[in-house]
Amino acid sequence: MEVTFTKAPGRRYFMTVVRESGPRLEPRQGPGYHDDLPHDAVHFVVESEAELLGGVFGRLARGESNIFVASDSKLQRRLARREARRPRPRSDREDMARSEALASLCLPLWE
Repeated sequence: MEVTFTKAPGRRYFMTVVRESGPRLEPRQGPGYHDDLPHDAVHFVVESEAELLGGVFGRLARGESNIFVASDSKLQRRLARREARRPRPRSDREDMARSEALASLCLPLWE
């Protein structure tokens, strides 16, 4: 999976994800802002290093849309319905919580 973070005009950045599994995803604006290290870049590093397969990027890698939407508008609705009905495993919830906790620690340490 290839993840690209692009700084945009103003206090914004965009993320693009290209992956082997799942539908093509639209780039999306990332939450929050930091001049040097986008919030989602911190999550990407934390999840990779801690091997959190149920975090944002682990879910994307296994084909889920998660925080993104599919490029095909007809597919967007179908995927959103399917993912809303799918029960979320406890391990995913735990990995997501761990990712948030680690990200909130790592950015201040990096600064």
